Amino acid sequence: MYTKNNSIVLLLSLLLFNSSCSTLQDQNSLKQQLDLDFQTSQEKKEMILEYLLNENIDFSIDFGNTSSYHLSDNFLETKMKYFCNSYIDDQKKNLESTIFKLRDDRKKILVVYSKEFANIVSDYIKMYPKEIFLLIDDQDYELQIDEIFDVRSSNNRFSRIQNLDASLDLAHSPRVRQDIEKVYFIINYEIGKRIVPIFRNYSIKINFYSTTEIFHEATNIRELIDFEGITVPISQNIIEEISKNNIRNMKYELEKIILMDFFEIEKIYQNNLSKRNVELSSGVFNISRNACIARDFPLTKLNSDIFMNQI
Repeated sequence: MYTKNNSIVLLLSLLLFNSSCSTLQDQNSLKQQLDLDFQTSQEKKEMILEYLLNENIDFSIDFGNTSSYHLSDNFLETKMKYFCNSYIDDQKKNLESTIFKLRDDRKKILVVYSKEFANIVSDYIKMYPKEIFLLIDDQDYELQIDEIFDVRSSNNRFSRIQNLDASLDLAHSPRVRQDIEKVYFIINYEIGKRIVPIFRNYSIKINFYSTTEIFHEATNIRELIDFEGITVPISQNIIEEISKNNIRNMKYELEKIILMDFFEIEKIYQNNLSKRNVELSSGVFNISRNACIARDFPLTKLNSDIFMNQI
């Protein structure tokens, strides 16, 4: 038995033996009680304890019960208890509705993806065969982008005009194809930070979208400037809150937010409550004991104003 005044080192050492830990009730204030019983990885145990110790809450927790609920090591891509889908799957559902259903049927959707997401994109290819799909090559991506936007043809036309009279000093901005309404990026961070600025420079009239996966590996909030102009399913408040801290990476910070939501929901369920319009860290949700929780994220367009104070 340990209180929140005990050293975090002692608590983490205790976890190595899969023991239980708990706090003693503070007799001078009324606090909520949270009883937890599940399995997870050592890394996530440390994250969980760090969160609980910073909360004004009495808790008991047992990681040693092998028959208890297993809390996946990947909070973002695995469907957690109480939720209808994983955090990332809910983002995708949100974006799919915005990108493929709310659209100008006279124009195309361009889906740009990297090879690790090929299986996911194969479903989109079947569902939306008339759209444009570009598997990005991490070596020749500039040539691919030029070709998809027909930039080479525009540059060739300019060269022919310029060759008519070499004395003319002509400025040239490539004319890109006009039939693409939206670009959906399904790519990793390393590729994303290189190609998104190129897409943005070619056209400011195209709407760009991505899940938060595109910047999960960013280790500084300032690095999100590479993705300026992209609309993502996350609230601006979350980004601003994350920006106040020294971060390991964006994925880790989002995992902490999902963990906070999970425990808030545990409190509601353990007290046999049902609530509408519950404001959690990742959004506002309706919570009922008879239904799973569906997330409906706000869409935020990343812009330099969000990061201005961090530069």
